[in-house]
Amino acid sequence: MLKKILLIDDEPHWPELLKARLEADYRILMAFDGEAGIRVAREEKPDLIFCDLMMPLVDGYRVVHELKRDPETRHIPIFLLTANINTNSILKAQQIGVTDYLTKPLNLEELPRFVRKFI
Repeated sequence: MLKKILLIDDEPHWPELLKARLEADYRILMAFDGEAGIRVAREEKPDLIFCDLMMPLVDGYRVVHELKRDPETRHIPIFLLTANINTNSILKAQQIGVTDYLTKPLNLEELPRFVRKFI
């Protein structure tokens, strides 16, 4: 059975690029807003989550907060993705339990090796 990766982003560009790079080895789940991402994570229990930070209504911080307080999903590694990085954002992400904070654009060639470190 393939391990599952959930991609949460309100813009389809990045999820499609990540999916194309990872779908040969993983079952890829996608959600195009934070609320749907939380729902899919709770239903599917993915092995790893990549989540955009800046999304309308339910942002990446809220996704992490909700999933890390839920006993059924708190163990899932969650990586926040953003083009904007600053010290306050990193600290806030660490305080709510994010596994790591990654900046866009990602190195897609290195992505499979990176994922294997966590699942």
